[in-house]
Amino acid sequence: MSSKTEKPVLPPYISFVTFNNLISALRETGVPHQIDKSVLRTMSGAVQSATIASLKFLGLIDTNSIPTKNLKQLVETDGENYTLALKNVLEESYAFLLKNGVNIENATGTQVENKFKEQGVTGSTITKCISFFLSMAKEAGIKVSSHVRPPVTKRTPKGEGASTAKKVLRAKTRDAITPKPGELTPAPNPQTNWYEQLLEKFPAFDPSWDNETKKAWFDAFNDLMKKGAQS
Repeated sequence: MSSKTEKPVLPPYISFVTFNNLISALRETGVPHQIDKSVLRTMSGAVQSATIASLKFLGLIDTNSIPTKNLKQLVETDGENYTLALKNVLEESYAFLLKNGVNIENATGTQVENKFKEQGVTGSTITKCISFFLSMAKEAGIKVSSHVRPPVTKRTPKGEGASTAKKVLRAKTRDAITPKPGELTPAPNPQTNWYEQLLEKFPAFDPSWDNETKKAWFDAFNDLMKKGAQS
């Protein structure tokens, strides 16, 4: 027996506009046998995966991505009937929030955040999850406390969020390019001059770096090449 456990499906964190657009598209094309990435080909790969996960959480497709009767009801109804169908979907899928001790009409933002955290939602994803829920609740005619708002995502000031790799690269390139007092006197052997010694100290390029780190490496390397050309 496999000991591998499946990750829990998180509450939707896609844009509610994306959800509405999908329902509208299915009204035009009809509900297919299953909702897979080929049905969502106008979306990016990440949004495709998040949308499929959202439909599973909402009970609109099963674990095999086969549409449920709830999805068909949303696609085949409009007006008040659509609102009622959407309300039914929301109340069933968000039972952790609506039926477990939280009165959503007078709840606080912290109470709602904590409920999403209990579902495994972390970081800035909480903001997206609550935004989707609030939009869906509004469309479904469910009254939500005015105290419940998407939490503000804290932004890291530019330069403070540098990864360890970037910091190490900056330190190494700085050491390689900036000579220490008395360290870089011309070597007596012309085959091992100071420039070549610097080049040997320069950190090796790593293809796994992110684009910003790669750019920093190339910029530093070009600076070093210029110094060598001027020597």
